[in-house]
Amino acid sequence: MPALSVLLPVRNAGAYLAPALASLWRQTFRDFEVIAVDDGSSDGSGERLERAATAEPRLRVFHVPHAGLPAALNLALDR
Repeated sequence: MPALSVLLPVRNAGAYLAPALASLWRQTFRDFEVIAVDDGSSDGSGERLERAATAEPRLRVFHVPHAGLPAALNLALDR
């Protein structure tokens, strides 16, 4: 189990995902996972997350119908 979990709620954030994930992967502390929750995006964010997860095993992706930021964060926390 990783020492740290980064919770990443995503809703139509396709333009920002690549830089955000790149920033995470550049961290010198390596014992972490990223739990991304696609909150019903309609801009391809979920598909971008899935593609990124194929290259980075620390990225876990979950998809839910749009329920808002608190619900997405709570789901990530549960995982």
